[in-house]
Amino acid sequence: MTLSGTDRPFAPVETVSWTDAGGELVLFDRVNGSYHALNGAASAIWRALGDGRSADAVVDLLSERFQADRTAIAADVSAFLASALAGGLIAEVE
Repeated sequence: MTLSGTDRPFAPVETVSWTDAGGELVLFDRVNGSYHALNGAASAIWRALGDGRSADAVVDLLSERFQADRTAIAADVSAFLASALAGGLIAEVE
């Protein structure tokens, strides 16, 4: 599933809480009782989504913040969003 190139906003679902663990995030899914540890890049994506941004806006924000190649960032954001959507951790904001 390719999600880059979209202006659809995404956000964490209400049943997922998270905490900062030294710059990286730990998520807790209260529905499934599961924990998810996010690395630095995934944590940056998650934080950007917390503001209700679209995939494109997240890519723009992170490529500017980290002075990184937009194509590489877009691939990472797309993969993260696909995984987080499949896992029920985020949802598209209507």
